[in-house]
Amino acid sequence: MTYFCPGCWKIIPADVKICPSCGCDLAAAEVRSYPERLIVALHHPVPETRTLAAEILGELRYRPAIGPLLARAREELQERPPDIQFLAALLRSARDCGAPAHEWQALLAQSNSRLLRKLVQ
Repeated sequence: MTYFCPGCWKIIPADVKICPSCGCDLAAAEVRSYPERLIVALHHPVPETRTLAAEILGELRYRPAIGPLLARAREELQERPPDIQFLAALLRSARDCGAPAHEWQALLAQSNSRLLRKLVQ
């Protein structure tokens, strides 16, 4: 089984208490609430994991996630090529959490992707 640090997402040994890469206290990281852990997972290296985290945040309608969802969408738009499925999940979830329409729609317009528009609408 592969273990990832919840702070920097580097692969770590199963038995460590402190991440050797970033110094994250793994015991303290486990104290975070479920929605807070989902927000951290938006940077997970496995695409399916980060997409699922975004989708769950939208289903929870967790308003404090709006900022992190939109920020992560901005980051993803800088990737070449962006992960359209992940970007769609981020924008849908931001919308479902109550983000102002002009904010998530502006990011949607930046993408210039008809597929993304269909996935979000």
